[in-house]
Amino acid sequence: MNESINQPDEADLKIRNKKRGSNSEVWSRFKKNKLAISGMIILAIIVILTLSAGFLYDYHTYCVKQNIPQRLQPPLSPGHLLGTDDMGRDVAARVLHGARYSLFISFSAVIASMLIGGFLGAVAGYYGGVIDNILMRIIDIIMAIPMTMLAIVIVAVLGPSIPNMIIALVIAQIPAFARVTRGSVLTVRDMEYIEATRALGTKDFNIIVEHIIPNVLSPIIVQIAIRTAASIANVAALSFLGLGVKSPVPEWGCMVALGRAYIRDYSYLTYVPGMAMMITILSLNLLGDGLRDALDPRLK
Repeated sequence: MNESINQPDEADLKIRNKKRGSNSEVWSRFKKNKLAISGMIILAIIVILTLSAGFLYDYHTYCVKQNIPQRLQPPLSPGHLLGTDDMGRDVAARVLHGARYSLFISFSAVIASMLIGGFLGAVAGYYGGVIDNILMRIIDIIMAIPMTMLAIVIVAVLGPSIPNMIIALVIAQIPAFARVTRGSVLTVRDMEYIEATRALGTKDFNIIVEHIIPNVLSPIIVQIAIRTAASIANVAALSFLGLGVKSPVPEWGCMVALGRAYIRDYSYLTYVPGMAMMITILSLNLLGDGLRDALDPRLK
């Protein structure tokens, strides 16, 4: 009797095997995309280097402390792999530590906007009617303003700082996640398992969080990769304009802004952080495209 109770139900086993098979099928399609694999490997290397920046270079010594006798050393000079800037600070160290700021701000903004925008989109798609119209019109108003311009306006009003930059990027990216989530929810809200859950008396909030959102994660995951790449570019743009991270903090956009005064004779001061930014954004876009192709059921 006890053995029969402890043994998993046959229906549960079928569901688990189906999910396992679906996951392996997604991974199999993803592996076939060489560009997506390349993007994932490059992004993994960038994350590892970013996390190990503190072990490779001391932040205060190499990124903040001025060393005027060593200023404007070219790349591959002794002790400075990528040269030094106008204050004698190591460019390689500043690029690695700057990745922490760029990635942290971008990931924080994307996760927050995903949670807020995803929930608003799920509510709008699930209930429809007046709630859908009100929420979507508000989203339309926000989407009418270009993302970078909206972020600039918000930071200009709140003041230049990292928290305010995150707030600006969150507000600017909520519409993208809300739209994607709403469209996905509209395709599943009338399915049989949702109707069965509703017939059992489950509360609407639990239905949205426990049953609908987990089944519409595929486009949201793709959107996370794409929006993170856009956030990195916007963080750099805000810092370049003086509305984000301030010197001597080594953020990529701030480094480009400081190096533009020396671009004629010491172009590496802008090329190095610019290349770091370009490679990171490229890897995220390749990863996002690969995830979209692998998770799209129409491509099976």
